[in-house]
Amino acid sequence: GADERPGMKQLFEVGSDRLSRGPVSFAWSPNGQFIATASCQLRLLVHDRKGNLHDEIQIPGRAAPGQCAAVQLAWDRRSEKLALLTAASKPGIGDAVVVYKVRQREAMRLENVQMAKELTHIAWDPQGHVLSVGTAKGNLLLYDTRIGKTMSIMGKHTKGITCGAWSADGRLALGGDDKQITVSLGNGDTEFQLAVKDKPKELQFAPEASSGGSLAATKRLNQISATLSGDQSSIYLYRLGEFGEDPPDIRNPAELRFDPYYGKIKSHHWAGAGYLVVCFDSGQCVLCRMEGGEMEQE
Repeated sequence: GADERPGMKQLFEVGSDRLSRGPVSFAWSPNGQFIATASCQLRLLVHDRKGNLHDEIQIPGRAAPGQCAAVQLAWDRRSEKLALLTAASKPGIGDAVVVYKVRQREAMRLENVQMAKELTHIAWDPQGHVLSVGTAKGNLLLYDTRIGKTMSIMGKHTKGITCGAWSADGRLALGGDDKQITVSLGNGDTEFQLAVKDKPKELQFAPEASSGGSLAATKRLNQISATLSGDQSSIYLYRLGEFGEDPPDIRNPAELRFDPYYGKIKSHHWAGAGYLVVCFDSGQCVLCRMEGGEMEQE
């Protein structure tokens, strides 16, 4: 039925007749034109913004009761490609990667990535050319869609990779079960490595506003925001320093702590320089205005 809340209007619904009952994963394309949804059934549905079915893709693997067939869905920034990490028997672990080209309606399973077992995280680089794939053993795979080749980087972390994010200037931050955050160049070489007090759950490169409130196009993103598994009410900000310089005292990050009233942090996103959106398991979202690593207004 239609949502009766003020200011809210239901546009369309993808019901259980299409998705089956159980957990569902979904992801909007960055341009807002498509939404991809996956459920316990071995199929991925792609609808346009009007609710019309654009395509239906078979997901490899075996269906497991009560488990979504997709561990993670990741669109590239141009909304041209969608990467799908398919679920394995272990919760939160994937066993295959499928890349779907939305305009061409073409899906391809990455066979050379398939050789790596227990996949844990996927993310696109800023241009949408390279897909990073983390594993439960702490290894990193970089798949280049332009040439169809994969570069393997062993031992990026000593334990499983849990999360990651690319910066606009082409660096890759990864968090692991070893309680480390690594920042690597586009070729996989490690630029920084820092120890944190618990396992990272989510990482983002954080834009910093200049004194005039705008973000200079040439300014490097030298700040990482992270949520940690042991503290679900805080976001930590780590400063990395300028390129070629030793990082500042990263052992003492700035902490943004939220009232337990909101619940546990599920996700956070930077909406431009100085603005942070934080979403909680209570269903509430908070918009924060940041200045100099501190919360000015909530």
